[in-house]
Amino acid sequence: MLSSSLHRICHESWELIQVFRGPTIPREGELLLLEQGGQETKYRVIRVMYKAAPGGELLATVFVAPA
Repeated sequence: MLSSSLHRICHESWELIQVFRGPTIPREGELLLLEQGGQETKYRVIRVMYKAAPGGELLATVFVAPA
């Protein structure tokens, strides 16, 4: 069974948009559609940072800017 890791999506200023689960981490330059307040907004991934998490997994913090 695949683990369901937690990752974070943040604005460039470190403002947290949402926490997401899954093994797939967006890459720099990719476009994301994120829902905020019932509306979808398009963002571009500008940076991804990784940190070791308990259990040998990596926690990804994905930084985005409006596209």
